Amino acid sequence: MYLMEHDGEGARMEKRDVEEAAKHLELAGIRAGDHVLDAGCASGLLTRMIATRASPGHVVGIDANAERIQMAIDRAREEGVPNVRFQQADILELPFQVGAFDVVFCRYTFEYLKDPEAALRELKRVTRVGGRVVVADLDGNGLYHYPIPEAIEQTLQRLFGALSRVGFDPFMGRKLYHLFHRVGFRRIQVEAMPHHLIAGPADEDQVENWETKLRTIRPYALKAFPSESAYDQFMSTCLAMLRAEDSLTYSVTFIVSGVC
Repeated sequence: MYLMEHDGEGARMEKRDVEEAAKHLELAGIRAGDHVLDAGCASGLLTRMIATRASPGHVVGIDANAERIQMAIDRAREEGVPNVRFQQADILELPFQVGAFDVVFCRYTFEYLKDPEAALRELKRVTRVGGRVVVADLDGNGLYHYPIPEAIEQTLQRLFGALSRVGFDPFMGRKLYHLFHRVGFRRIQVEAMPHHLIAGPADEDQVENWETKLRTIRPYALKAFPSESAYDQFMSTCLAMLRAEDSLTYSVTFIVSGVC
């Protein structure tokens, strides 16, 4: 189950930081002529960026959501990107043969998976011998702020305990290196870089993004609160922290790659 599922998720994905995505792709080492899988492609923003790097190679984007796949198809058609294909698929049961791809890239998806090791084994299965799997994911997403009231910090711990029961792991980034070892990759490499790094008041786009996240997880988060109004008050306090002049908010992205 994708925790952030809502009607506007495809549009939210299109607003992702293109500069950050380009840095992640640089680390992925995708070259001209590579046949690439973008696992968890959402609206296809990253897939289209990969297509430019991999041309004349071909890129396949998969996502579990049919509406986002259609959005990805439409965007690629509008932009005239010829070397991409999109299809709805489950990352745990990919509809591809063994060794079908030179590079498999998966970004900000593992934190939502109940069985990330099984997913990583499946990504490895569809990658050729000598090819690479690259996974990027967050560590501390939504957790690291200073200053933070003790009551809010305790509430965050309860909140993420509730979300973990539906498969969300805010600490997935730090676990990727260990997972790559367990699955048997060679020449494993690790990079880390800031994702959120907000010193002082967040801009309105950042605040809007966080508000969307907090509203979307509301049905699952309510289990950690005594009432709906308590959650709404918590959400207001979090957004106020993001707007504070003296606050720091940050999280880290780990990018881990291994050779099959």
